[in-house]
Amino acid sequence: MKDFKKSCRTLGTAQKGNSNVIILAVVAVAAAGVLGFVAGNNSGSVSLTDIKQPTAQEIQAAENETSAKPNPVVAKVNGTEIKQQEIVALLNSMPAQVRQNSGAQLYPMALEQAISNKLADSKAALSFLDKDPEVQKQLWQAREQIIRNNFVERAVNARISEDKLKAEYENYIENFPEIEEVKSAHILVDDEKTAKEIIKKLDGGADFAELAKENSKDGSAERGGELGYFAENEVVPEFAEAAFSAQVGTYVKNPVKSDFGYHVVRVDEKRMRPPAAFESVKPFIQQELQRKELQAMLEEWKSEADIERFDFNGNPITSDDNAVTAQTDGEPQAAEPAAGDEAEPAAQE
Repeated sequence: MKDFKKSCRTLGTAQKGNSNVIILAVVAVAAAGVLGFVAGNNSGSVSLTDIKQPTAQEIQAAENETSAKPNPVVAKVNGTEIKQQEIVALLNSMPAQVRQNSGAQLYPMALEQAISNKLADSKAALSFLDKDPEVQKQLWQAREQIIRNNFVERAVNARISEDKLKAEYENYIENFPEIEEVKSAHILVDDEKTAKEIIKKLDGGADFAELAKENSKDGSAERGGELGYFAENEVVPEFAEAAFSAQVGTYVKNPVKSDFGYHVVRVDEKRMRPPAAFESVKPFIQQELQRKELQAMLEEWKSEADIERFDFNGNPITSDDNAVTAQTDGEPQAAEPAAGDEAEPAAQE
């Protein structure tokens, strides 16, 4: 069974819709692609063909950076060596959600991809496709895009200073909403009778954590039932009502029924949710500033240029038509970072 708190938060998120977006005010908005140079989040399963291939320059840079470190041969393809740093470069080019897997899972995939690359390269070299006009056209277009993306990325980042990041963080602090939190623990069982028996043992002085480890059926059992901090709309209503109405340092005297089963609920602390620390929220602030600075930079470039616009049929576009601004494709909103001083326990299966 999935961890109760993880399940509750999933349900709570569905109930509250987009309300928790305000947690990060304006600073937790994902960058809108930044003309493609800010990597987007891919969804769904990922195959080897989804992996971005590192360039020879990237591989060489990775090798130069770690030239003082061992760089053993990890494979040979018809005598051609594949070294460790080539695999490192390939791993670094994988989508972010793929890199979250363990190295033991990623290494075989990256190794097989590197082997496939060598085989394809050797076959392609015999075809002399690099001389083909269509291939040369595609190579030139790719070159232009790489130069454009790198230039825009560097130009945008040059406009972002530590002072600007901290100013946005102050804005985040200023707009941070007041959210009451409870730090709680529970013992989750299947039936009311068992829950009442546990409450009776607690009344007799039994240790809550030990009873949780012995009886609770969800992943919090190994933590003695600890659920960490949560807001009222982040758990199922029945549990929230019990936890937020109970006094700190007490446990609820009657079992709390929910779709998960019967809970014995203990309340340890109550507080107002603190804002996330600067280092935690900094990546989100930086993404938002990238979006803002890109937009401002493009507007500056447009104001300095002589631009004429025509419709699809080549007719001049009127000033009224120009009022409609083009927008880049949006990316999913960045997830908010965890707030608070204490890290909450990870969800367990």
